[in-house]
Amino acid sequence: MLIIAGIMTIALSSCKDNPTSVGAQLLKNDYLNVKQVDSYTDSLHQTSSYYKKVIPLGASGTLLLGNAANVQASTLIMFGISLADSVITDLNNNAVNVVSSTVEMTPVYTFGDSTASLDYSVHKVNSVWTPSGFDADSLPGLAYDQTDMSTNHQFADTVATFDISNTTVTNWLKDIADTTYYSSDHGIYLLPTSGVKKVVGFEAVTSGTTLGTSLHIVLNKPGVYTDTLAFYASQDLSVVTGNLPNPVRGDMYIQGSLSINSKIWFDVSSIPKNALINNAELTFTRDSLNTITGSSYTNTLLVYILSDSTNETLADSTQILTLTGSGNIFQGNITPFVQRWIDKGNDQGLLIKAANFIGGLELFAIKNSSAANFSQRPRLQITYTVR
Repeated sequence: MLIIAGIMTIALSSCKDNPTSVGAQLLKNDYLNVKQVDSYTDSLHQTSSYYKKVIPLGASGTLLLGNAANVQASTLIMFGISLADSVITDLNNNAVNVVSSTVEMTPVYTFGDSTASLDYSVHKVNSVWTPSGFDADSLPGLAYDQTDMSTNHQFADTVATFDISNTTVTNWLKDIADTTYYSSDHGIYLLPTSGVKKVVGFEAVTSGTTLGTSLHIVLNKPGVYTDTLAFYASQDLSVVTGNLPNPVRGDMYIQGSLSINSKIWFDVSSIPKNALINNAELTFTRDSLNTITGSSYTNTLLVYILSDSTNETLADSTQILTLTGSGNIFQGNITPFVQRWIDKGNDQGLLIKAANFIGGLELFAIKNSSAANFSQRPRLQITYTVR
């Protein structure tokens, strides 16, 4: 009994002791102050804008051709032609004739009036071009014949075909066969005719499929053989030109390929410098009446953090967050970007792009920072803690 009493005395005595300095510090650190900031309910100033930026589209998996909405899309294609020694000999001896030359393309996408017809002209290119770096600003320097070298345009859901000049193709083949000549093969330029109300997207070289553009040449050596040679495109690209859409009060715009980007800035200076951002959600409202989408598209927006909003300079081009679309709402988590603003004190805002910014033509109209309906303006909700 004495032993038990002694133990109880020690236990009671221990319970009455004050926490050690270490324990007190741990308790102190647990006193966290959780706060929230919401641009809808708090005085969080914001501004937004949009602008057009010319970019090369050579890395796209889609070739665009046509006119629709605010854009015109044209296409450059060059074929990888290689010849067997026997064909080279026949060409050098003028022993074969080009009977027909047919180009086949695989349609995969439509933007604009899907029921409209697609009409275009095809031109022989006379100047050197490469997919890397060629963009809408490069078009004035592109040399090509003004004469349409195509005939017999055919269009179906699975394939589009047209014939091109046998004379031109013969010259290409002879230049390749006789290596002492500078090759005249710089490919073809497809240009939509005026009045076309849609853009069609075709499989490109970079699509990674075997459905890219191909050239089928029928050769005939009289009395000996008739043979068909098939060559795929070795390089291709789209060139998209156009203007910013007619502005609608309260909207900003995001469009692929042309391309149009938006900027958004929120004043987060009310958040303490030592704050830990637990969560930050950005929400956009889509103006469905002024949004135009194609036959297939990615319903996602890309978000980048800016280091200089004046020159649209990105802080880190590899750090990309997303806003996912559902109905007329785009929403996503941008916690790392808000934390960076707080830590570095350089809040230059965000850059918003279309997810398919080099392949599609989707025009997303988003309610901007001055939209008449306050509840449709961009919304930033931040939860943070301070010690």
